[in-house]
Amino acid sequence: SSSGAAPPQPVTGEALEVEWPCQREGGGTGDEVAQIWFTVTVAAVQDDRRPRYLLRFDDGEESWSTLRHIPWRRPANPVPTFAPCAGPSSDLSGVGVPDTTGFVHSFEVDSELLDFCDWLHASRELYGDKTRGDAVYGEPLHGGLISVLIRREALPPRERGLYNLLHRRCVDEVPLAWPDWLRKLGGRDAKARPSQDLRLLQYSEGANFKEHVDSSWPCQALIYLNEDFGGGFTSFP
Repeated sequence: SSSGAAPPQPVTGEALEVEWPCQREGGGTGDEVAQIWFTVTVAAVQDDRRPRYLLRFDDGEESWSTLRHIPWRRPANPVPTFAPCAGPSSDLSGVGVPDTTGFVHSFEVDSELLDFCDWLHASRELYGDKTRGDAVYGEPLHGGLISVLIRREALPPRERGLYNLLHRRCVDEVPLAWPDWLRKLGGRDAKARPSQDLRLLQYSEGANFKEHVDSSWPCQALIYLNEDFGGGFTSFP
């Protein structure tokens, strides 16, 4: 925040603008990390000796921060705006064109894991994180998109094993897709580490997930469970 008198501490539910790196903290030199200003919501506050704030990003991810070392400000414009790493979101000229940037990698998932994903979708009322919105309809994100968070610890033992296999299947693709990336960021013995959560995203007609910067994940996997629809696309500007 700006110098001078200290601003009032953020409170739960308040919108802030924070300057956040595109890559995970500690990943690369300063020239390799794009610092992006975008709007977050303070989802919770822990006010012990030093306040900590649970910041909820536009992509639904969350991160705790004291905000002591992160530039932040209260937005002057009540309408949130999000800055991409590159390229305007309105340019759809590349829709349907294979990626040539090297940042997108496609792979297939076997039927057992796809069946597991279908089971998760059908069971979201039972296993969806109820602290993050209704377990059936999840968090109503912008654009009419429905997002349900599934945590590994909520699943039965067998399904937890499939959950781990699904994450491992995705992680195994990282060194194949970008063989020099891990070594550049973390050294010769660096390895990608799987997440412990996943999200079920459901699009109805007209729903969209607008252009955004994923808050703290250097890479993510998108698994498409159906293709029997018209229209729609995923764009990486």
